[in-house]
Parts: sequence; structure tokens; C-alpha cells
Amino acid sequence: MNTWITDASIKAYGFAAYLCQWGQSAFIMAESRVALLKGLTLPKLELMAAAIGTQLANHIEETLKPENIIF
Repeated sequence: MNTWITDASIKAYGFAAYLCQWGQSAFIMAESRVALLKGLTLPKLELMAAAIGTQLANHIEETLKPENIIF
């Protein structure tokens, strides 16, 4: 099970991904960006965080397909 977290504030927004299995969790990746100075609203920043979260989640899902996992 993968866990995706996005969040935003007036100053920055970001995304974090964790892999949770068998009662343990492991950090996969994170990305953050500084908000622009032109005074974007918090809902707009939340949408921007969701957008980068979706892009990175798709990349992670593509990378972690079962056929791509090597033991």
C-alpha cells in the first residue's frame, strides 16, 4: 500500500510518498516548492501541491510495478 501526502502553506507546497507493508513504512520520495511572491491563494497552492503529487505518484506507480521489482 502506498501513502501519498500533499500539503501547502502560503510560503511553500509539497508532496511526500511512503510505502507501507507488513506493519512497516518506508520513505520513497518527496518534493517541495517555494510559493511564488505574487500572492497566490491557499486553495490554489493546495491544487498545485495536488498536481505535483499526482505527477510524482504516477511516476512512482509506473516504477514500482510488480514486474519491475527485482528480488
